[in-house]
Amino acid sequence: MDKFLQALADGGRNLCTGDKDGMSKSRFGYVNRRLFLEEMSVFLFVAPRGTACSASAYHGAGGGKMRNGYDEAAAVAYAKRWALLRNPAYLDFHGLGGDCTNFVSQCLYAGAGVMNRTPVYGWYYLTGNDRTASWTGVEYLYRFLTANKGPGPYAQEVSREEALPGDVVQLGNREGGFTHTALIVDVREGECYVAAHTLDSWMRPLSSYRQPVRRFLHVLGVRGRS
Repeated sequence: MDKFLQALADGGRNLCTGDKDGMSKSRFGYVNRRLFLEEMSVFLFVAPRGTACSASAYHGAGGGKMRNGYDEAAAVAYAKRWALLRNPAYLDFHGLGGDCTNFVSQCLYAGAGVMNRTPVYGWYYLTGNDRTASWTGVEYLYRFLTANKGPGPYAQEVSREEALPGDVVQLGNREGGFTHTALIVDVREGECYVAAHTLDSWMRPLSSYRQPVRRFLHVLGVRGRS
C-alpha cells in the first residue's frame, strides 16, 4: 500500500502501462488511468486505510436519496473505497473461486443495510464459513435478488438503458453461463462504468470486458429495515 501511495504521489506515472484508449492494466488492477487518478487522489487520503468495518455502516451516512430503502450512493461509495483494496471484515475469496460476487454483495449490503438471515436460501455473511451461497456465487446472487420476497435487497432484470449506479451487472457466455459480477458505479454517454474484484477494477468501462453476454439487475428496493 505504501508503494501505491508513493506511485499516486508521483502523478501515477508508474501505476499503469500499455495505455490504450484511456484503459490500462496496472499492478493494482484494470483501471481508467485518468479517472483513477482523479477519484483515488480524493478518497484514499480521507478514508481510514486498512480499517475493518461492516459494509452496513455506509447505509444512510451520506444523506443521499433512497430508492425504496436502497441507498445507491452508499453502495457506490463502498465500491469506491474498497474496489482496489480488501475490507478485513470479510474473507477474500481470491483463489477460492474469485472475489467478484463477495465484493458486490458487500456493496449491496452497504446500500441495503440489512441481510436476509434465512438459512440456505437467504443472503448473508457472518464469517467465511457461515454465509449463504448467494453472497459469493454469481448465479445464486441472481436467483436471490430476482426472487427475494423477504428481508434484504430485491431486483429485476432490465435493459442496459435502464441500469443505474448502484445496480448489478453480470457477465457470461453465449451458452448461458455467467461467471462475473460487478457493480455499476456510473453511467455516462451510453457507457456503464463498473467496480469489481478479481480482476480488481474501479471505473472500468463495461465495454472493455470480453464476455459477450451481460444481464443487468436493477435494485428496486429493500425490505426488512426497521
